Amino acid sequence: CTSTLVHCGIVILRLKIFKRDAAHQLRTPLTALKTQLALAQRNAEPEQAQALMSAARQTTDDAVRLTEQLLAMTRVEHAREMHLQAPVDLVELARQVCQAHSLQAHQMGADLGLDVRQAAVAVQGVDWLLQEALGNLIDNAIRHGQRGVHITVQVGATWLAVEDNGPGIGPADQPHVFERFYRASPSGAAGSGLGLAIVQEIAGQHGAQATVHSPVQDGRGTRICITWS
Repeated sequence: CTSTLVHCGIVILRLKIFKRDAAHQLRTPLTALKTQLALAQRNAEPEQAQALMSAARQTTDDAVRLTEQLLAMTRVEHAREMHLQAPVDLVELARQVCQAHSLQAHQMGADLGLDVRQAAVAVQGVDWLLQEALGNLIDNAIRHGQRGVHITVQVGATWLAVEDNGPGIGPADQPHVFERFYRASPSGAAGSGLGLAIVQEIAGQHGAQATVHSPVQDGRGTRICITWS
């Protein structure tokens, strides 16, 4: 009984901290959006007004993405109590997720491919959660890999990985990339700071471990892997 109360207390505390941080993270782009729109409204120079409106559109996109990730994190955190695990074929799952992200990759100038080492790889899990995890890894690679990046989704006997040949993640950032709202050193791409935290949460719920390795080759690239023991 005591341990249950302690667990409940920890959950409530984590929820309060998450809500506080989420409110702060949302307030930032919304404040910026308000400022950008006000400046555009007062600016008489068409070119400057257009630049401000473009910035406002980007800020809106960032706020929408952050909201989506906040909702995803909430769904993921409560999935443990709501969904039973069943056999999931990682090969078929990877094919589906790659197909779902093919248009995004094309629009962002990324080359997305699939490298399957076995015909089928079965793990116990929740299909939509593992799709969410892989989708976040692909999205992260597309957004931070720079235009022209090559991204490969890999499936092995006990693991699922996404590897890219982008600029990589610096040594100082690597211990923190799975923390909520942590944003690595600027790469010219905006991010919510939640994508990899969602991946880690899902991996933990499946008895797996999420790890990052960078650089991969010639001082570039990132490989993030979910491994089942």
